Amino acid sequence: MLTADHPRRSILIDSIINVIKEHEFDGVDLDWEYPVTGGDVEGTPADRKNYVHLMRELRNRLRDLEEEKNRRDGYVLSFAGAAGHWVLKPGKRDDDENFQLSKKI
Repeated sequence: MLTADHPRRSILIDSIINVIKEHEFDGVDLDWEYPVTGGDVEGTPADRKNYVHLMRELRNRLRDLEEEKNRRDGYVLSFAGAAGHWVLKPGKRDDDENFQLSKKI
């Protein structure tokens, strides 16, 4: 799994940052709506944390890029999130990292 492995996650983030720089994009939108269940490919329970790691590390790199470019407006990091109860149920506890995602990025 790409996001479960820190070196691979870093390669993905480096690639995203390079595309943003090359094309002068204002940010990135990630579409990983079902990190654990419900998508075309079933994930693993660990993907809840992997998703948070990916988003946090990407946000940190975007902040670094903002400083490098002296950019007053931050780069956008948006994501598609599932809203159905059957998808949210595995991660709806208050102490769950996925539930806390907005506080961490």
